[in-house]
Amino acid sequence: MHSRSMTVFTGDDIHVWTNDNDQIDLTIHIGLSLIYVVHIVPMIFAYWFLSHVFSNINKGEIFTKQNSSYLLYYGILQFSAAVIVPFIKLLICWLINLISNGRMSISTGQAMFNMLISSIAFIVAAYIIHYGVHLQDEVDHTL
Repeated sequence: MHSRSMTVFTGDDIHVWTNDNDQIDLTIHIGLSLIYVVHIVPMIFAYWFLSHVFSNINKGEIFTKQNSSYLLYYGILQFSAAVIVPFIKLLICWLINLISNGRMSISTGQAMFNMLISSIAFIVAAYIIHYGVHLQDEVDHTL
């Protein structure tokens, strides 16, 4: 399949209908761009959090409060994205359909369960690391 414009992947099933002139409205193009932005922004922040963890690990700083915080932030971000982003995408689609001559539909949230499970795992890992750091601090202060 050849495309005259940029193609992006979100993991969602998106269907677009043309307007009366057999063209895709500008509002639908804008809506599709907004859906992609809503999809990609949490991924950028997630990469930022994890890059700090990997940077600290590269420095030999593995079990630190900073790493546990970044892992916690990552887990909370992924959990929030899994729950909130599909509803934002549906809202964008609904709003675009209100103002456009064309029409679009979206089937989203297919990866929600997987994201929820992995986000909970990161939150638990962050807690374990934080607790280990706390125990190590107590041992260091008693000796």
